[in-house]
Amino acid sequence: GLSFLKRFLGKGSFGWDLSAKPPGDQWEHRGNGMYGRSNKAHIHITHAITGEELKMQIERGSTLGMLKKMVVKQVLRGPESRIELATREGAELADNYRLNSSVTEALVLVGIALGPPREVELCLCHAHTGARVRISVMDTFTISEIREALLQKFPAWQSESIRLGIRASNQEKFQVLEDSELLNGREQMLVLGVDIVVKLSTEEAVELQSELVEAYGAQWFQEYLGALLEDFPPPAGLVEREFKDRFAALMRRAQHATLVKHGFDGPHGVYNMMNAFSEVGSEPEVLRLAQEIDAKLRITVGCAIPAVTDIILEPALASTSSAKQPIEPLTVNVKVFEKSSFGDVRQVIARRFGVEPSIVRLVAGFQASGDNGELHPVEQEYDERIGRLRRFK
Repeated sequence: GLSFLKRFLGKGSFGWDLSAKPPGDQWEHRGNGMYGRSNKAHIHITHAITGEELKMQIERGSTLGMLKKMVVKQVLRGPESRIELATREGAELADNYRLNSSVTEALVLVGIALGPPREVELCLCHAHTGARVRISVMDTFTISEIREALLQKFPAWQSESIRLGIRASNQEKFQVLEDSELLNGREQMLVLGVDIVVKLSTEEAVELQSELVEAYGAQWFQEYLGALLEDFPPPAGLVEREFKDRFAALMRRAQHATLVKHGFDGPHGVYNMMNAFSEVGSEPEVLRLAQEIDAKLRITVGCAIPAVTDIILEPALASTSSAKQPIEPLTVNVKVFEKSSFGDVRQVIARRFGVEPSIVRLVAGFQASGDNGELHPVEQEYDERIGRLRRFK
């Protein structure tokens, strides 16, 4: 039975109740109404920004690094490397800091959320083609749960074929993530074993095009493009390797934010973006914005640089030329766009020889007239396309 002293002190009018927990956090229940000093360190963590709180117990003497592992396990967010802990006074604590206090230790955290699971957007990029899709997942999901979310959005995919991963230290290799791995704050992930085909709706296409119109209309872009076309006058300049490299770099810089936003920033991002327009390319608003993009880029047709070809100029009969400034009587090669009209060709020739376009005459042939059968040139219709014709008089 209970000792006389314990029965005496346990009475309400004398001493204290020995079956009650003593004041303070340093006590733990040992059974049978007995309490002893705890070997646990009590931790009270507060998020520095959101104010979210987390209370934990850990073996006294454990390091801060061990505490971080426990935090990740409890809130299902990580990795530990993202977590920073400090005292309430702001003193940073290293991972080898030991938690030995007998009273509750108050710490401040940044790096991960401590509250309930929340919805986030995850971008999945095909490791080979660069095609991308975006899905909504909870920020506490494991790789296995992400795979289930993919199957709900893409029922035709096969669970056993889906491989989710990241780039290995060797950037050419694919590192598969285990099913138990947490999302750990990742916003992008690689995927293999599926075919990703992205098709834009009209609304999505118009939004994307509008953003590109704004990007290409920026002052810095127009100034750089103007200088580039001055250095490489079209159409001849457009086939130069330096022009192609500089124009491509300019386009990548202007497009980057828009392509990332819409999931087309992979290694084949622009190609995938163009394919994504396949079902909406003939929509009136999409066509109108395509024309706006061409106007901003100055040298494109249908948002692409048209092909350039060589044509050969041969002098017509000298006696029929009425030009005040005769063109050199030699065979000359000139570069024009493949789909040029005869009027476009005349403009190019005029720029090449430094004359007014009005004095340049493209001759389709000669026609005899009058009693003496004198030959007179028959000019081309300047609004007609040159077609396959590559030799001009």
